[in-house]
Amino acid sequence: MAKFMIICDHTADECEAIDEELNRLGPAKVYRGQEFHCSCPHGHHGGWVAVEGESAESILAELPPVFGSHANVYQIETIVF
Repeated sequence: MAKFMIICDHTADECEAIDEELNRLGPAKVYRGQEFHCSCPHGHHGGWVAVEGESAESILAELPPVFGSHANVYQIETIVF
């Protein structure tokens, strides 16, 4: 499977609705057990998580609607320096 980065940038006004949906539904299967990085408490409203999947489209299809409507998914490679 390929690696992808889910990036969910949103506004402060949208943050509460996204947070409520994620709390209500629990984490999407695609990112369970993965580290979810969030900058919302520090002023920039966004979240990032690296996942494995078949395609960007299949990953987007698994996300909760409020989260998925703000997300972009990009195929990535890991480089170690």
